[in-house]
Amino acid sequence: MLLLMIGAFLWVMEKEGRPVIEHSERQFVRQTGEATVALLSKYMEKSASLALGMANTAESLPLKSDLFKQVFRHSLSESSIAAFVAGGGIWPEPYVFNKKKARSSFFWGRNAQGELEAFDDYNRDDGEGYHQEEWYVPAKFLKPGKVYWSRSYVDPYTLEPMITVSAPIYRNEGFWGVSTVDIQLSSIEQLLEQQASRLGGYAYLLDRSGTFLSFPDDGISKRSVTTASNDQKLQYISIQKAAESTPFLPVITDSLNVLEGMSRSNRELSVQAQALAEGSYQIDLDEAFRIASIMANPLAKRTIGSSFIKQINMENDPILNEPVAVQVFHVPESYGKLVLTVPTRLLNIKSEKIIQSVLWGFTWAILAALVLGLMYLEWILISPLRSMRDQVMSFDHSREITGIKTGELADLANQFNHRNRQLLDLNMSLADSVKQAQQASQTKSQFLANMSHEIRTPMNGVLGMLDIVLRTDISEKQQHFLSVAKSSAQSLLVLINDILDFSKIEAGKLDIQYIDFNLRKLLSEVVASVQHSNTNKDVEIILNLNDLESNWVKGDPARIRQIFTNLIANGLKFTDEGEVIIKAGLKDVPGTGFILYGSVTDTGIGIAEEETGALFKSFSQVDISNTRQYGGTGLGLAICKQLCELMGGSISVSSEIGKGSRFEFSVVLEKSEYDHKTQVNVELADYNVLIVDDNESNRLVLNELLQIWGMNVTQCSSAQQALEALSQHQDYFDIAILDMQMPKMDGEELGKKIRMQAQYDQLPLIMLSSSGEIEDADRFAQLGFAAYLIKPVMPEDIRDAIALCIENGAALKHAKPLLTVQHIQMLRAHAESSNEVHAPVSGKVLLVEDNEINQEVAMTILAELGLSVDVANNGQEALAKLELQPQGYQMIFMDCQMPIMDGYEATRAIRKEERFKYLPIIAMTANAMVGDKEKCIECGMNDYLSKPINMDDIKNKVEKWLK
Repeated sequence: MLLLMIGAFLWVMEKEGRPVIEHSERQFVRQTGEATVALLSKYMEKSASLALGMANTAESLPLKSDLFKQVFRHSLSESSIAAFVAGGGIWPEPYVFNKKKARSSFFWGRNAQGELEAFDDYNRDDGEGYHQEEWYVPAKFLKPGKVYWSRSYVDPYTLEPMITVSAPIYRNEGFWGVSTVDIQLSSIEQLLEQQASRLGGYAYLLDRSGTFLSFPDDGISKRSVTTASNDQKLQYISIQKAAESTPFLPVITDSLNVLEGMSRSNRELSVQAQALAEGSYQIDLDEAFRIASIMANPLAKRTIGSSFIKQINMENDPILNEPVAVQVFHVPESYGKLVLTVPTRLLNIKSEKIIQSVLWGFTWAILAALVLGLMYLEWILISPLRSMRDQVMSFDHSREITGIKTGELADLANQFNHRNRQLLDLNMSLADSVKQAQQASQTKSQFLANMSHEIRTPMNGVLGMLDIVLRTDISEKQQHFLSVAKSSAQSLLVLINDILDFSKIEAGKLDIQYIDFNLRKLLSEVVASVQHSNTNKDVEIILNLNDLESNWVKGDPARIRQIFTNLIANGLKFTDEGEVIIKAGLKDVPGTGFILYGSVTDTGIGIAEEETGALFKSFSQVDISNTRQYGGTGLGLAICKQLCELMGGSISVSSEIGKGSRFEFSVVLEKSEYDHKTQVNVELADYNVLIVDDNESNRLVLNELLQIWGMNVTQCSSAQQALEALSQHQDYFDIAILDMQMPKMDGEELGKKIRMQAQYDQLPLIMLSSSGEIEDADRFAQLGFAAYLIKPVMPEDIRDAIALCIENGAALKHAKPLLTVQHIQMLRAHAESSNEVHAPVSGKVLLVEDNEINQEVAMTILAELGLSVDVANNGQEALAKLELQPQGYQMIFMDCQMPIMDGYEATRAIRKEERFKYLPIIAMTANAMVGDKEKCIECGMNDYLSKPINMDDIKNKVEKWLK
C-alpha cells in the first residue's frame, strides 16, 4: 500500500505538477530575457536620443568650428552616459562645412584615462573617408528623426569592440551629414553577467550579422589579430565561424539571416541595397540587402514584451558541459540577438525539492496511517489540486474558486477569493474616484470661466470710461492720475485673461486659430511694448532675429505674443542687472510647415536645478517668498507650457543659481500664402561699418545682422580699440555705430574724440543707448551724431537708420535735432499710409445693452466716431425699436446675456424678418470661451467683439460694415 501511495504521488507530480512547475520556470527565464532586452533598449534609447539631439543641434548652429567643438564635446561629456558611451561626433558631407577642406569631422573618443579627446585622423587625405564608412552611408537613406545601428567593429584607437548609432543631419532641406554615438560593449557584458547570474547560466549578445558582442569564453568567441602597431589583440568572430571548431554551439543563424530575403524580393529595397553597396567600401552586396531590410524596420510594431523568438534544447553545452535550454530574443532597432543559456536541471529543481519533501512526509506519516492515507489520497491531494489548477487556468475575475472545502488548499482558495474581492472593490472605488475628480475639475473650470466673465463686464466700464476721460481736455496732473489708474486696470485685465485662459485650457475649450501674420513685426511690437514698460535701466534688452529667414507665417499671433510676453516679462522681473536676450528662428520642415524656435535668456537670480520641475505647474512658484518680492500668480509659465503643447511644441528651462535662466520653446506653424522670405537689403552691401560695444552679445547679434545685408563689419569691445582701428584704417569706414554705456570711456566721449580728427569729420555716427532718454537727442546732435537709437533696436530701424545716414539726403537733414526711432517710424508710417484711404462713417446704430455703465462707454465711443445712437435695455426693447423705425438703423451692437430676452434670441427674431436680412449685427459680449463666437455667428450675427472694448476695435468694425 505504501508503494502504491508513493507511486500515485509520483504519477501526479509527473503528469500534473512537474509540467506546470517547469513551464513556470521557463516563463521566468523568458521574463528575465525580456527584462534584459528592456535594459539594453534603455542603453540604446539614451544613445539614440543623444545622437538625434546632436543632429538637431547641428542643423541650427552657425558653421563655426570652435562652436561645433564646444557644443558637442559638452553633450558627450555628461556623467550619466560616461559608463557606456565611448565617444561620438559630427561628420559633415565633404566640402559642406568648409569648402576648402574635403572632410571636416568633429569626433571625440575616450583616451586611456577615460577622458574625451578630439581626433582628427578621419580627415586625412590618404584615408578612404568617413563618408564611405558602414555606419555613415545608410544614414543618407534615413528620414529625419530616425537612427541607424551599425554592426560591431573594433575601435581603431581603444581596440575595444563597439557599435555605433548614426542620425542624419539635414540643413536647407538637404542631407548635410551624420551625428554618431559609440557604445562600448564592456558595460553590456557586465549587464548580461548580472542578469544571467540569477538564472545559474550565462548570456551573450550577437549583432545582426551573427558576430559576438559578448561571450563568457574568449577562447570560443575571439581570435587573435595583429594590430597596426604589431600588437596581438583578441577580436570577436561570428557565431557561424565559432561553430566550426566548437561542438554543441547552438546554430541560430537562420533567425539572423531571414531579413536578407525580404530585400531581395522587394524592388525598392533592392535598389537601395545596390546604392548602399556602391556607396561604402565596407558593405558588400549581401550585407547591403540585410541593411536595406533593417532600415525598412519590418519588426517595428514589436514591443519589448514580444521580443522572444524561440527556444532550443541542447544535450550538451560547450561551457556548462550539461543539458541546457537556450532562449533567443530579438533586440529592437539594432536587430541583434540576445541568447540566454540555462541548465535544464535548474528548471526542474523546484519539482525535485517538492518530490523529496513529500516523499519524506510519506515515509513518516504513511507508516502511522497507511490505510487512511490510501483512502483519503484522492480526496485530500489529487482532486483539490486538479480542481484548483483547472479553475486558475480558466480564471474569471467575476467568479470565485469553488469545490475546495477542507485542508490547506481550501485556505489558499479562500484567501485567493478574498484578495480577488478586495481587488474588485478597489477597482470600483477607483472608478468612482476618477469620476468624482472629473466632475470636480469640470465644476472648477466652469466656475473660473463664469468668474472671469463677471469680472470682464465691469472692467469694460472701467477701461472704457478711463479711455474716454483721457481723450478730454484735462490737466497734466489729472491725466497722470488717470493714466496710472488705466495702467493698473490693464494689469488687472492681464491677470483676468490669464485666469480665463487657464479655465479654457482646463475645460478643453481653448482653440488655436490659424491666420496669416507678420512674425517679425509681431516680435518687434512685443519687444517695443516691453521696452516701454521696463523701468530698470541696468538691464539691457537684446533682440536677435537673425535666424528669422521668413516674415509671414500662418498661426495664432495672439498666443505667440502671449508666450513671448510672459517669458520676457519673467526674465526682466528676476534680473536686476545684465541682459535679457530674446531670440527667434524658423526652420522649414517639409511636410509639416515651419517650426518656430524661441528663447529668452537672462542674467538674473537663477533657479536651482531640483526646483525647475515646479516652474510649469499652475499657481506655483519656485519660492513663496518670490511672490512677495516679485509678484505674480504662478499662472504665466503654466499657460506658456500648455499653449506650446496645443501648438504641437514644447517648452523647457535651464538655469543656475546666481547666473540666470534660459527658457526655450518650439511651436509648429503653417506656411503663409504671402511672400515670406526676408529680402536682403542690397543697398547696404559692401559698405564698411565700425561697431563699438563692450557687450559681447550685442556685438554678435549686430554683426550677424549687418553681414546678412552684405556689409563689411569691424568689431571693437572698447573705445580705445575703436580709436586704434580708426587710426590704422584711414578713410576706410563709411559709418560707425557706438554704444553709450562703456567702461573707462563711454560712447559720448568716444564721439568727441572722433570728431576731433579732421579725416573723420564727416563720418556718420550712430549712438545706441539702453538707459538714455529721447531728451538726450539735443546733446548728441551738438556732438555731431547723425542718429540716436534707444535699445533694443528693431532690425528694420537700424537698417533704415544706416541707409538714411549713408544717403545723407533730405530725410536726414529734416530730422531735427537728429535721426531717432520716432523719425524713422514717422517716415515709414507716412509711406505706408500714403496708399490708405479711410472712408468717413455716418449713420444711426442701435445699441442693445443692459448694463448702464457699458451703455455709456459704448455710446460715447460711437458718438466720437460720428454716429447717432439709440439704446435698448434688452432684446425685447430692441425688437420694439426696430418695429417703430424699420429703416432707421444701419447697424446693431448686440449684447448676449440680458434679462427678458437675450441677444441670441433677439437676433434669431430679427433674422426672421426679410427686411432685416442684411442688417449688420455685431456681438459685443464678455463671453470669451471657445465656441462663443461660433454661437453668435450661428444665430445670425455678422461679427464679434469681446469685452472690454476700445475705440480702435469699434472703429474697425464700423468701417468694415458701414463702408
